[in-house]
Amino acid sequence: CNKCILFQGASKNLNLMEWDKLWSINKKIIDPVCPRHTAAVEERRVLLTLINGPEEPFSRIIPRHKKYEGAGEKCTTYTKRIWIEHADAESISVDEEITLMDWGNAIVKTIEKGQDGIITQLTGVLHLEGSVKTTKLKLTWLPETSELVNLTLVEFDYLITKKKVRAS
Repeated sequence: CNKCILFQGASKNLNLMEWDKLWSINKKIIDPVCPRHTAAVEERRVLLTLINGPEEPFSRIIPRHKKYEGAGEKCTTYTKRIWIEHADAESISVDEEITLMDWGNAIVKTIEKGQDGIITQLTGVLHLEGSVKTTKLKLTWLPETSELVNLTLVEFDYLITKKKVRAS
């Protein structure tokens, strides 16, 4: 990539660059234009019921990325029952105020666990007048609707596992 070459600079000396610099440069190129999607692993998602949430689902068109207009828009549905990642649910405490990305704040009131100690369900109340700046957790979420799309994610991890690749 041209940016990688410019970053490295012109030199007759052999110059080795670590891979994280390539990933960082790549992100700066892709981030402004790449659509973003939210997903939750079906077997490990946790239902959060918002007691004062909307009785009827409603939708809004919002930007895909707050900083980059070129990423386009998306339609987000707001419902009384939403899915969050299990790892996020594990980091929440009772009476903690959290931020639901692209919606606002909520306060978690109960955390239910199964016999195995794994969180199965949360209840909370929307607190939309709360400040996003005061919350520690800012969580992505999905509405509980029949419109969710099932997909299979294949993750390859790093194809190159060495910090620096040297020619032999």
